[in-house]
Amino acid sequence: MMKSYICPFFIILLSLHSINFSASDTLYIKEAGNTIDLYNHISILEDPQLTLDIDSILDLKDKYTFYINNDSKLNFKYSTSRFWLRIVIKNETKESINYILEISNPDLDYISFYEVQNNRMIRTVHTGELVDVNLREIYHRNFLFNVFTEPGESYTYYIALNNNGHPFYIPIELKKKTFFEKYDNKSELFNGLIYGLFVFIIMFNIYLYRSTKDKISLYYSLAIIFAVIYFLHYEGYFYFFNPPIFVEKIKFINPCLYILFLISFIQIFISYNNSLSTLKKFLNLLKVVALIAPLFYILNYPLSLVADIGVPLLILTNFFNHFTGNSVPFSNQLPALVIRNRTIFHRDPHQSLSLHHAYPKHVCIDNMFGISMM
Repeated sequence: MMKSYICPFFIILLSLHSINFSASDTLYIKEAGNTIDLYNHISILEDPQLTLDIDSILDLKDKYTFYINNDSKLNFKYSTSRFWLRIVIKNETKESINYILEISNPDLDYISFYEVQNNRMIRTVHTGELVDVNLREIYHRNFLFNVFTEPGESYTYYIALNNNGHPFYIPIELKKKTFFEKYDNKSELFNGLIYGLFVFIIMFNIYLYRSTKDKISLYYSLAIIFAVIYFLHYEGYFYFFNPPIFVEKIKFINPCLYILFLISFIQIFISYNNSLSTLKKFLNLLKVVALIAPLFYILNYPLSLVADIGVPLLILTNFFNHFTGNSVPFSNQLPALVIRNRTIFHRDPHQSLSLHHAYPKHVCIDNMFGISMM
């Protein structure tokens, strides 16, 4: 009789042990791989009132309870709270490890990084989209932090993040420093080639305009210019310029301008067909919507969603253009093909899915813009 009770008892104990182990926020590094997924080793604390600081969290550990992240991503949607992440890393290898902790969303407004050992502060880094780029620990378009540990050592890392009610996704990963540098060089080279292609197309269309005085080439080149500026913003390159608050605000102007010039580009085709005069009036109205709607990005959710109205309307308009037989020449479709596919091909193979989750709105707009340009 006793044996029949003992067996289930041990099964329950083993189950509880496995649950605690899988839900632990401690990352035990037993082999130094190139990349390490952190999502299952992160604990989270929400601070809705934005009143907590690192000292209060360290001094009053029993008062503030972190919960284990059980999701395969970190997405706080449109929250205005400050979120605290806690990651404990222990080096169980026989060698020192040198990693880069990367947060690959350049649009996060405020980030504070704290390295703690034995409840003693070792290092502090304050950065973010609205913070001077020169204060970053590593000068890069993404947010990078050094993680170095000797064999047997254990460190606790706290990361405080706030995005002021804007889309709040945190793609985070640990990468071996040598691997990161190798991959990052390839990534920057790829970006250089893509943007170089755009510059060539822009210059070519400007040359056509100067030669033929055809406004089609002028409007098309201007639309591509502001599309490129949009990409430079959302990929983090524009944050190398100061002041960051000014750079952050002007990014709302670029969608207005590229939609405006793209509509003007379409209107020239429509002007060749007198039967489409009604559609031309509709496009004039759409210009007003295109100029006003993106300005709603400045507001918090849900009003910020109004900003997405302009692009779908633009696509609908260009579909009218296709159906009426006013197709864009294939030579002008090349930038659209690049825009539609750069979010597919330009991916870290270890983050191919997570980056799609990282920028759901951006990926959607990229593809919509590419379709509209065709």
